Amino acid sequence: MADGFYSRTESLFNERELKLMQSWLHPWAVPSLVTPNEFHIALQEQGFNKNKIEAIDTTYLILRSSALLNRHAMISWVPGHIMHWMNIRNRPQHLNLIAARRQWQALQEKLWVYYVFNVEKS
Repeated sequence: MADGFYSRTESLFNERELKLMQSWLHPWAVPSLVTPNEFHIALQEQGFNKNKIEAIDTTYLILRSSALLNRHAMISWVPGHIMHWMNIRNRPQHLNLIAARRQWQALQEKLWVYYVFNVEKS
């Protein structure tokens, strides 16, 4: 399983950091994330063998993709805002443009990480 995770527990984010994360996650219908450690514990609670859970930080592997998504959002930023204002783009499309920028900003601030989990059920 591969996915994004909070770099630290949500309660440790300050208000600005939490708003940044929400401005990325909510438009993509993701209410919040968990930390890799919280996910590791949840896997154990679901019967996965704790000795067969391997968590690999692969954040460095998604940097290029994240940057590319950000670059495309930057290029589309002004036209996207104009099209939203003209009602050519709807609210979900507009929020997706914003989310594409915010995911990169949050990644640069090390608010989230990308992990791969290899697991084996007991």
